[in-house]
Amino acid sequence: MRFTNTLAAALLIAASSAADAATDEQYLRRFNAYEPRLGEYSGNEATEIKATRGSRGGLKTPRRRGPAKDVAAVRPKINPNREDGKYHDWRDYDADVYGGKDPYAECVYPQDTEQLDTPDYQALSAICKDELIWTKVLQDTRRERFYTGYEFTSLFDQDMNLTYDVVTDTMPKDRLKKTHPVGTMSKIEVIPHPDQPYTGMFKGVKHGMMRISDTTKTTPTVQKTNPGFGIKFLRDGMTSANILAMFHFDGQSSWNFFKNRWTTILREPNNECARRTIGKHLATVTDHIGGTSVMEVAEYDQYGNKEAEPHWPFQIEFEAYDVYGWTDEYQ
Repeated sequence: MRFTNTLAAALLIAASSAADAATDEQYLRRFNAYEPRLGEYSGNEATEIKATRGSRGGLKTPRRRGPAKDVAAVRPKINPNREDGKYHDWRDYDADVYGGKDPYAECVYPQDTEQLDTPDYQALSAICKDELIWTKVLQDTRRERFYTGYEFTSLFDQDMNLTYDVVTDTMPKDRLKKTHPVGTMSKIEVIPHPDQPYTGMFKGVKHGMMRISDTTKTTPTVQKTNPGFGIKFLRDGMTSANILAMFHFDGQSSWNFFKNRWTTILREPNNECARRTIGKHLATVTDHIGGTSVMEVAEYDQYGNKEAEPHWPFQIEFEAYDVYGWTDEYQ
């Protein structure tokens, strides 16, 4: 699998930006993180962190937490604020990929593109879906914020069947993304080994999207991350194929997202709290809370052709080719 330069650049930008931020508060202010309000969603106010000054001059959060506040589960409103004039894809560095022609010139998009799951949207070619999704990704330069503590309460009121069964290229309507809220997107393609035995999109993918994210909030003072990614393989005239992968439910003691292999089948979490909360909630709809099949990747190829005899692997492990020399330290 080969990744475009966009992902590498995005990760470098994210790393350098994080290095400039000495505290969580400064980090949130730098990216103008969203701040949920009751009944609205404002992205113009930086997150305020209330703290009391300790005896040695450091900042400490209050020991006793106040009563839980209802945080409105309202989807953030898109603010089309990008003004850099760039495409952030092949058009910025190799405009002759398609012989100087615009490959999206003949795309005719549905009038309603709010939810990317309508018959008109699914009927589009993979390259037109690629452009539509990427245009939406680039609209708003602000980043989401992480959720903590009682803010996860609404997660346990959600129907987990939607997570496993909804066929769409957007989040289910009215659902707020509480886990993996902060991530970086990239266009990808799959260039398979000529002797690989699998069918469908394992034979090659020209138009795909990848989102790498951290599961929950991290801080520079605690060396722990819990990275994962989602891959969306776009197909002509039909639904996409999707792959989800992580290293482990419990995360890793490193700031290097690429330190460990990621897999499509996870072991159950070792953390007892996680087993009794999110693990139990996922178990209401599946007997395999850490496992996702890649069967749909093998059933149809990127042109929408059905395979007569689909063949797919039971499990996939992903190992990054790290040419940047990332370390375990916070950068």
